[in-house]
Amino acid sequence: MDDVRRKMWAGQVNNVLIFSLLLFSAMTATFYADLFFVLPEYIPNTPIKLYGLIFTGSTLLILTYTEKAFLKVNRDITILNLTLLGAITCFISEMQFQLVRVQTFDSDRLFLYVRSLFANGIIYSIIAFLIAFQLKTKRSGLVTLFVVVIFILFKTVLYFFPAISIR
Repeated sequence: MDDVRRKMWAGQVNNVLIFSLLLFSAMTATFYADLFFVLPEYIPNTPIKLYGLIFTGSTLLILTYTEKAFLKVNRDITILNLTLLGAITCFISEMQFQLVRVQTFDSDRLFLYVRSLFANGIIYSIIAFLIAFQLKTKRSGLVTLFVVVIFILFKTVLYFFPAISIR
C-alpha cells in the first residue's frame, strides 16, 4: 500500500511541474503580448483591462484543469490537499513569471518580486481553495457565498487600511 501511495504522489509532483510550466508559459505570453503588441488597454465601453482579463482567464482555466487532473489521479484527495497542490502549482509558476517581469523594472526589483509573490500567493491560494471546494463538493451556492464574504472582507480591509493599494 505504501508503494502505491508513493507512486500516486510522484505522479502529483509531475503534474505540479507540468502545469506550473504551462501556467508560466501562459503568463509570460500574455505579458509579452501586452508589452510588445499594440493591444487596447480596456475592452471598449467597459472599465475592464484586456491584459487583466486574459491573464485571469488563462490562470483560472489552467488552475481548474490542474485541480481536475489531480482529482482524476486520486478521487479521495481532500479539499486541503487539492488546494495545496493548486496553490503550489500557481506559486511555482508565479516565482518564474515574476523573475521575468521584474527585469522590466528600473529599481526596487527585490521588493517588487517579494511583494508580488506574497500578494499573488494569497490570491492564488484563495482561488485554489474555491476551485477545490467546488470540484469536491459540487456546492455552487456555498462557493458563491465564500466569494461574497471574501469580497466584503477585502473591501473592509481596504477601507480601514487605505495605505494598502492595488496596482
